[in-house]
Amino acid sequence: MKTIPHSFLLALASVTLCGMPALRAADSDPKIAEVTKTAEAASARRVPCASPSVKLINTNHSWSANFEARIVKDIIEPAKSIFNKVSVKAALDEMQARATDSSPVTDQHGELLGTVSKNKMNQQVGGFGHDPKTEPLESQIETNNPYCFEDQTVAEAEQMMLNAKVGEVPVVTREKLLVGTINIEAIAEEKRWRKRLEPLKSRA
Repeated sequence: MKTIPHSFLLALASVTLCGMPALRAADSDPKIAEVTKTAEAASARRVPCASPSVKLINTNHSWSANFEARIVKDIIEPAKSIFNKVSVKAALDEMQARATDSSPVTDQHGELLGTVSKNKMNQQVGGFGHDPKTEPLESQIETNNPYCFEDQTVAEAEQMMLNAKVGEVPVVTREKLLVGTINIEAIAEEKRWRKRLEPLKSRA
């Protein structure tokens, strides 16, 4: 019986499985022809090997190209608010538990009324001898603080925060219902992602 060299079989299989013509030695040797037929059948069941003529799709390109259209809603973070009908003491206790120096204030419907600051409440209530247990929180709400809408672009929100010199603002619907917050760090993270994707975008 004629023995086919193992190295020849490997070469034959590697060439055939990449979707290229089999070695034509099969024309003169029935045994090699049988091996060639088997290899070609296996090739038909495989994904063809990539070649320079095949253009690979960059799945990240569409995400990068649409970055400019990203809206605030895409990157907001959950927000906890304080009910406007509580006392200053209750508000201070809640802010202490959350380890925050300021908080949005909402009514019973979830509408944003403004924000309160721990430092300002301590100064204006405790500093003037008022009792924080009986002082209503509504008297301490700051209504002129900035906020943005969920359907604004990220670029607009960033510019607004830079102008107001704040690191975080509440995010509301057009009906002014609180849906979350956005901060400069979240926007910076978006920019870092954009920078990483720029080389992929230029090669697409």
